[in-house]
Amino acid sequence: MVIRLLTILALSQVQAPAPSLPQTVLKNFATWDLNRDGKLTQTEIDSNLLNPNFHDTDAAALAAMHVWMSSTSDPLPDLDRAWFMNYKPVRFTIAKGTSRDEAKKARKAYAGTPGSLQSTFTASLKRLNRKGDNVLFDADGPNLPDIRQGALGDCYMLAPLGALVHRNPDDVRNMVKPEGNGFRVKFGDGQEVKVNALTDGELALGGSSTKAGYWIRIVEKAYGSRKLSEGDEKVATDSMRGGSSGTAGKAFTGNKFSSVSLIGDFKKEVSQEKLDEKMKQLRTEIPKATADKRLIVAGTSKKDMPKSISPNHAYAIFGYDAKTDRITIWNPHGNDFKPKGDEGPENGYLIEDGVFSMPLQMFVKTFSRIMFESKN
Repeated sequence: MVIRLLTILALSQVQAPAPSLPQTVLKNFATWDLNRDGKLTQTEIDSNLLNPNFHDTDAAALAAMHVWMSSTSDPLPDLDRAWFMNYKPVRFTIAKGTSRDEAKKARKAYAGTPGSLQSTFTASLKRLNRKGDNVLFDADGPNLPDIRQGALGDCYMLAPLGALVHRNPDDVRNMVKPEGNGFRVKFGDGQEVKVNALTDGELALGGSSTKAGYWIRIVEKAYGSRKLSEGDEKVATDSMRGGSSGTAGKAFTGNKFSSVSLIGDFKKEVSQEKLDEKMKQLRTEIPKATADKRLIVAGTSKKDMPKSISPNHAYAIFGYDAKTDRITIWNPHGNDFKPKGDEGPENGYLIEDGVFSMPLQMFVKTFSRIMFESKN
C-alpha cells in the first residue's frame, strides 16, 4: 500500500512536457498581435518581450522570436496563424572536422533561419529555469567570479567592468541602485541611465549569468540603453554586439584609454629586437598602471590563437610578475581550463575562474593591443 501511494505521488509530480513554440505562439497570438492585423511583426514581438506580464514558456517563445528576427538578413514572411500552424523545426548539425570558426559562422547563420526557432525556444526556456535568486547582488558581491559572459558578444564591455570589480568592488556596487520599478545606473563618466527591471523575456535572451545576482545584466541593459534615443521601445542589449573596450572603459571610469599595438599573431615570424622593444615598454607600463590602480584591458585579433585563448576577444590585465616575466590575464567568460601537458601554445594555459598567466613574450605575440586607463 505504501509503495503504491509513493508511486502515485511520484507520478503526480512528473511535469508535463513543455509546449512547442508554435503551440505557445498560437495560444498568445491574439494578445501579441497588438495592431490586430492578423500578423506578428518584430516591433510587436519586441514590445511584448519588454512586457513584464509574460513569463516562462511565453517569455521563452518571445525571446526565440526576437533572436531569429534580429539575426536574419532575409525578409520576414507574413507571420500569421497559418505560418505557425505549418511551422517545421530544423535540427542544427555540424559536420565532423569542422573548424571552430566555421562552426561559429554556421551557428550564427542557423540562428537567422526560421528552422532554429524551436531549438532557440528550448534553450531560452532552460536559461529561465536556471536563473538565480531575484537579487541585485549576492550578500558579498560583486565578485569577479560572478561575471560569466553569455552569448551577447559584449566582452569589450565586460573586460573593463571585470577590471573595475577587481580594483574595487564597491565602485560597482555604488554604481547600480534600485529606483522605483527598476534601477538607476550611474557611470563613471557622469551619465546616468534609468532602466526597468528585467523581464522574463530579457532574461531568456543570451546575456551574462544571473546566478550571482542580476547586477551584470542590469549594467548590460544600461550600457545598451546609452545608445538608444529617448522613448525608444527596443531591446537595449541589441545595440551592444561589438564595441570598443576603450570606449566602455571611459564610460566606467570617466578617463580615456591609451593603446599600445602588439603583434597579434603568435605564428608570425618577428625579430627578437621588435619583441624586446614591446616587452621593455610593457615591463614598465603595466607595473606603473597597477600601482596607480588604473584599469588595463587587452584584445586578440581574428587570427588563429594558442589553445585556451579566444580570437577576437577582450580581456582584462591584472598585473605583471618581474620574477617570472609573466602577465596575469582575466577572461570575461570566467572559464576553467586545465592543459593536457606542459603549458604553452599547443596545450594552452591553466585557467581558474577566467584568471591565468602566460609568458610576456607570448602575450606580446598573441595579443593585438593593450590599453591603459589614463591618469585623472
